[in-house]
Amino acid sequence: MKGRVLWSVYLYNNGYVKNIIYSGSAVYTPFIEGKIMALYAEKLGVDPAHIFVEPKAEHSTENVYYGSLIAREKGFKKVGLA
Repeated sequence: MKGRVLWSVYLYNNGYVKNIIYSGSAVYTPFIEGKIMALYAEKLGVDPAHIFVEPKAEHSTENVYYGSLIAREKGFKKVGLA
């Protein structure tokens, strides 16, 4: 999880992405992974206005599905997956 956050922050800081969707439910711990990743990214300097959280996904397929719903709702034209 930490590696995915660091990679997304790198992409954000270097202008490859404008927004980040963190996806994940409380699968292995009582903590919602998407929210934890978003907090971590915010502490690393990502503007919270560019962070979106999806808290329902319990596995990779659901991460993609629920993340795509957010992307479509927000009108994102391109999506990268990390």
